[in-house]
Amino acid sequence: MAEARSTIQRMQKALIEMNIQLSTVLSDLSGVSGMAILRAILEGERDPQQLAALADPGVKATPEDIAKSWPGNWRAELLFVLRQPVELYGVYQKKIAAWDLPLRQHLESLGAS
Repeated sequence: MAEARSTIQRMQKALIEMNIQLSTVLSDLSGVSGMAILRAILEGERDPQQLAALADPGVKATPEDIAKSWPGNWRAELLFVLRQPVELYGVYQKKIAAWDLPLRQHLESLGAS
């Protein structure tokens, strides 16, 4: 979905403006770890170790490397710019999930005939 890719690119751009180099330590910003960290930032968490601890244990980067990926610039306007694509990405995910079960059921019904 082109819109989702564009939304992820806007998240990355906002993070760069905030001096947060999360994409250098996480291969998928929209994955479980990336989204958990982004949501925590938007909820007010600023401690690098606390944010790094949100990464899934399967992530290749160590928590120390993740914590070093940002000093962070927490200006309100930059947080606002980050919040918009994060929320929009959540909307896309909900819409995809809403279609997943009906689509799966329809595909299964085609295979049964």
